[in-house]
Amino acid sequence: MAKQISKFITKGTLVFTTSAAGTGKSVMCRPYGVSECPVTHNVAVADGSSLHDGGEGKPRVVVMDADFKELFVYDGEVPHTYQPTSQSGSKRFTPWGVVYDSVGNLVMGDCNNNSVLLISGHGEFLRVIHTDNNMPRAVGVDREDVLWTVFEANNVKLIQYISALDKQQCIIL
Repeated sequence: MAKQISKFITKGTLVFTTSAAGTGKSVMCRPYGVSECPVTHNVAVADGSSLHDGGEGKPRVVVMDADFKELFVYDGEVPHTYQPTSQSGSKRFTPWGVVYDSVGNLVMGDCNNNSVLLISGHGEFLRVIHTDNNMPRAVGVDREDVLWTVFEANNVKLIQYISALDKQQCIIL
């Protein structure tokens, strides 16, 4: 929902919502995707932060603990020392999909730069996993860290990657 996400028990009873009633500040404005970490139980939300919804107009990924307290915000910054491929760009970061892998790192699709990024569970940029000619609209990771990404509306790619920074392997299946 705009300006909030809610936590329910499995029987459907509302436990908590991120809406900051009375404070005038919301944790997010336009959630596009949400994922829970299998290691820490932190929650990551791809937020459009739309001006129309009262946001700052700066899309980002908001990471919160299990009680929805903000831990950090990733704004799409890629270190200048990183050498992008010819397909990746430098347009405004726009995350639509976000998912945790089996070791607690975040995989996110950046629609404006046609790329899939790997970020540590603490918000540190690790690398670009894949760039494409099309926008990544959704991302998912299975238990063996096989990443699936939907590009545009109907192009699905399976990508096997190794999450560790020292092993830069990526295979499109």
